[in-house]
Amino acid sequence: ALAELTTRPLVHGHSSHDKRRHEEGLVGGFLTDDTQGANLYIDWILLAAKTTTQSHLDPLLRENFQPINGNHRDVSVRFVRSKLKGLGEFRRKGDCNVTRSLESNTREIVCQLSTELRFNGVMNVTYQGVTKPEVAATALFYGVNGPVTMLLKGWKTLSVKFSPRYDGAQISLGESKDCGKNAAVCHEFYTQLIHLFEYATQKVFVKAILNGARRVPSHNQ
Repeated sequence: ALAELTTRPLVHGHSSHDKRRHEEGLVGGFLTDDTQGANLYIDWILLAAKTTTQSHLDPLLRENFQPINGNHRDVSVRFVRSKLKGLGEFRRKGDCNVTRSLESNTREIVCQLSTELRFNGVMNVTYQGVTKPEVAATALFYGVNGPVTMLLKGWKTLSVKFSPRYDGAQISLGESKDCGKNAAVCHEFYTQLIHLFEYATQKVFVKAILNGARRVPSHNQ
């Protein structure tokens, strides 16, 4: 196939193969229709996302996120102060996969990303009508990983999808090294942490990736 492409007539001083690579596969100076180029591209974006949006990305503070503070089983937890760190530390794990669609003239880049997310906060905890103010809370999501899927057309990123999972979570409340003896309070706290995890990874981080992709120097600059 390569021989056929390179023997076609030249177009404006370039072969049609070179022209197509220029228009379809070159993103930020990286040829994203091969694995190496896609790897460099996502690494650049992760760096751009971390360095240019750090104040909004990491740490994720309470004003960025308000948990769904419903009452379940006569329990509620309300975040007084909180922050989540680790979004700026996502790294590529292994090689990216690139799939081209000739019909739509797009490329789909899929890369595995991984990190750890660390939560520190203070909550007001209410249980059976009694409120305990400013309970210290911490959590560690370890083994956070999943595929980020980027759809590109030319050098423009059309969409980003990311729904990572985690291997486990270590949580503590108050002076206890775990959730304590109250299973209902523990469950409610963990429920709110899941909401925070999904918001941070699927909303905030995805937005940072999109912003980072826009900051990758395009080939015509």
